[in-house]
Amino acid sequence: MLDKISPENFTSDQKEAVDLITEWYKNSSKQEFRLAGYAGTGKSSLISLLPFLLSKNANKHVSIKYGAYTGKAAKVLNDKNIPATTIHSMIYDASVFLNEETGLLEHHYTLKQSVGADLIIIDEASMVSSEIYKDLKSFGKKILFVGDSGQLPPIDSELNLMDEKGIDFTLQKIHRQAEGSNIIRLSVAIRHGDNIADHQTDSTAKMRFDQFDKQNYLNFDQLITGKNIDRVAYNKLIREMRGFKNEHPQLGDKMIFLRNNKTCGVLNGQQIVVTGVKEIKNGYFIHYVDLDNTKGGEACNKIWYKCINNPEPTNRIRFEKGEYSPNLLQCDFAYCVSCHKYQGSQAHSILLLDDKFGAWDPDLRRRWLYTAVTRAQERLVWLY
Repeated sequence: MLDKISPENFTSDQKEAVDLITEWYKNSSKQEFRLAGYAGTGKSSLISLLPFLLSKNANKHVSIKYGAYTGKAAKVLNDKNIPATTIHSMIYDASVFLNEETGLLEHHYTLKQSVGADLIIIDEASMVSSEIYKDLKSFGKKILFVGDSGQLPPIDSELNLMDEKGIDFTLQKIHRQAEGSNIIRLSVAIRHGDNIADHQTDSTAKMRFDQFDKQNYLNFDQLITGKNIDRVAYNKLIREMRGFKNEHPQLGDKMIFLRNNKTCGVLNGQQIVVTGVKEIKNGYFIHYVDLDNTKGGEACNKIWYKCINNPEPTNRIRFEKGEYSPNLLQCDFAYCVSCHKYQGSQAHSILLLDDKFGAWDPDLRRRWLYTAVTRAQERLVWLY
């Protein structure tokens, strides 16, 4: 837990990073600072203490707002006692409407007048697009971008804020708590481009698909794959193995919301378990509990049928005339998710179903594997 972290426990890397960030914040005319750190180097513990450390070193109170690209990534920070929101809710007033001609949802974002902070800290900065980057900078506030330069870059954007050529400082020293982790060791080897041999340890394994009993698929918190068509196929397989008889959501199904909807209280990447379901026009009315907060009680919402078992990206799925309503949410099964969708999230045990995503590009392939492996907290099995 981060509430037990103190600057006295910082590595030499973390102390140097704090000194550089303090100097930048107090004396530099440069608007942004880019802090990179690989898995296990203590990025979260560092940024959690920055309000105290900067205020102390600047001899005045420094107000900070934390943001992350996805709702799930923001929730990960909040679970570490770092008060974060999505970037979108921090800097935009948003509206959504249906384009009647195309049948596609269009999202309109209007920049807010201010962000109400002295400093903005953006976590998981490798996911930030060029457009959002430009809008963040337009407020004229100093921005600390934090991320992992080994992870996947943004989809459909030429900008990568964690490109190693633009980094101001990189945390490289692994924390003592992480030094003994086979998952961290595996991630380092992947990042270095090493050939990973088949192996089995208590916490990591790599093996061929035909060496692994498919029934063991059910023993993992999360399955991850690369391509959406494979994601859909694996979700169908897991549901069959769990005894679900048709393709409709049913009691006990694990699902994931695909877009933020503040009015309905859901986050992009939020995973749920269905506790009740009723078929309605254009979809389903579901009762559910949040997997990350099962004691938080039941919620209910309407979900759109077209996103279920659909390999198409959500921004390409068309509404027919009369189908759309603002509270009809986009949701799909979540037994298996794409690595891109799970970026910014973590689970205790991960089964990586390697469908050779990125095989056409060695750098993309390496980043995809590294991102997938570092989603696991305690156990990682890699099937190829």
